[in-house]
Amino acid sequence: MLLLDGMYAIAVTDGKSLVLARDPIGKKPIYYTDGFPFYFASERKALLKREAGIKRVMPGHIVTVKDGKITDQEGYRIERPPIEIIDMSDALNAYEEVFDRSMDKRVYGLDRVGVLFSGGIDSVLVARALQLKGIKVTCYTVGTEESGDMQTAISSARELGLDLNIEYLTEELIKDNLAEIIKAIELNGLLQVEVAIPMYIAVRNCSKDGHKVMFTGQAADELFAGYTWYADVVREHGHLYLHDKLWEDIDKLYQDTLEREDRMAMAHSIEIRAPFLDREVIRTAMRIAPHLKINNAEDIYGKRVHRELAMRKGIPREFAYRKKSPAQ
Repeated sequence: MLLLDGMYAIAVTDGKSLVLARDPIGKKPIYYTDGFPFYFASERKALLKREAGIKRVMPGHIVTVKDGKITDQEGYRIERPPIEIIDMSDALNAYEEVFDRSMDKRVYGLDRVGVLFSGGIDSVLVARALQLKGIKVTCYTVGTEESGDMQTAISSARELGLDLNIEYLTEELIKDNLAEIIKAIELNGLLQVEVAIPMYIAVRNCSKDGHKVMFTGQAADELFAGYTWYADVVREHGHLYLHDKLWEDIDKLYQDTLEREDRMAMAHSIEIRAPFLDREVIRTAMRIAPHLKINNAEDIYGKRVHRELAMRKGIPREFAYRKKSPAQ
């Protein structure tokens, strides 16, 4: 598994034993029955009628079925490098190098892609990077007509010359899609469904346009301290505690966010690609001192290194330093 780089959920058999494995971040889900007959699938609902309980293969784990036994062991996890980049210029150079490589890996063989686009810095940076590589980009945005996010998405797409596909949310549109959304994400909690609605419709629109690949800015907040509550963490516990908290949140990404997004995308035969979840991007981001990500408890922006890279890529400061707002 050390040689594998990317997202995967795989099953391998020699006819005598079966091995299931999952990537260390947990971008691709895989579930199995905790008993015999043994079944496995990429979605829980495929296993609901089986008598045995359902378990997920944990990120980076290997589940082996042999001689009537099911064993689960940790195979590989993202390495925890020491904090060693303490200068902003060094941080920017290191981050840019791995980010560009991550994008190169994910655009190989592509000439057109969709981008899940909120107008926030993460999706804007991804769209801009694709644009700079000569890829034809269509950005997909879904939200209410009066939303400030929609206006920002429109203005940032216009500023960068990006094609933008817009759909405005209405009560009727939500009602028409709600049952399918809940079925796809296999969750019915209010917050989970709220977050899923705009993404589900955006992915559907991307699929309607004939795309097979859609890029997202997922995980930049966890890598670079983008959520507003990270300032509270700094205020109460300091920057070193924040660093540990970021690792904790990275480790938890699979639980709801990544699995939810994969299910929605697969419901429309779309492959989600997340350049910030690249192994080397994660390792490099976590080598950067946390005070370069968020200055202090009064820092309302966070993601300083991330935002500075965006400006280096030609994104105007007004978009690079736009304050984050929640998707729902």
